[in-house]
Amino acid sequence: MRRFRFTIRDLLWFMVVLGLAEAWWFDHRRIEHEAQQWRILRGRWETEFGELRRREELVRAREGEVVGDKKGDAREAVGDLP
Repeated sequence: MRRFRFTIRDLLWFMVVLGLAEAWWFDHRRIEHEAQQWRILRGRWETEFGELRRREELVRAREGEVVGDKKGDAREAVGDLP
C-alpha cells in the first residue's frame, strides 16, 4: 500500500490557499459589520429626519395661525411666488 507523500511545496501551497480563504472570510465579516452599522445609522437618521419634519410642520402651522389673514393678503398682492 502506497502512502501519501507531501513535499514542502505542497504544504506551502496549502498555507497560501488557507491564508487566502481566511483573509476573504475576515474581509467578508468586516464588510457585513460595516453594512450593519450603516443600517443602524440610517435608521437613526430617518427617525431624526422624520422628527424634524414633524416639528417643521408644527412650526409652519403655528405661523399660519399667528399670521392669519395677513399672510394670505400678502400672497394675493404679490402673487404666488416661490
